[in-house]
Amino acid sequence: MAMALKPLKEATVVMSEDSTPTLSVIAPLHAQLLHDTETGFSGEMPIVREIKQTIHEDLSKRYCTVREKSMLHAASTLDPRFKALPFLSQDEQQDIYSKVIAEAAALKRHRRSMLRSQVPQMKDKMINTLLFPKEGTLH
Repeated sequence: MAMALKPLKEATVVMSEDSTPTLSVIAPLHAQLLHDTETGFSGEMPIVREIKQTIHEDLSKRYCTVREKSMLHAASTLDPRFKALPFLSQDEQQDIYSKVIAEAAALKRHRRSMLRSQVPQMKDKMINTLLFPKEGTLH
């Protein structure tokens, strides 16, 4: 029985050792739990196999939507501890790297656009403040 629950104990220890566990830990830990609860290893007692199978089936239902996976994988990509994404296939790694880079580029474009639109307003405000320090506006 203890052998069947060992992966869950290890996951609990990992999460409890981190003073502030973050989203980036979930995908690698989930992948590790799925791997550790796979059945079919020779020498396992039937009860251990059954417990592992039940745990594996339950875990397989979690974090399975494209949106959830994408969010968790992106968080892991940005965390230096997991940025190599060893729990994903090479195709999945390339896909998430591309998505993260595209999102960063989009954020950069958005920021530039926001700054460009704010510069004229900031410029007018600075001129008004310099020319009319008490009122702060042109009349």
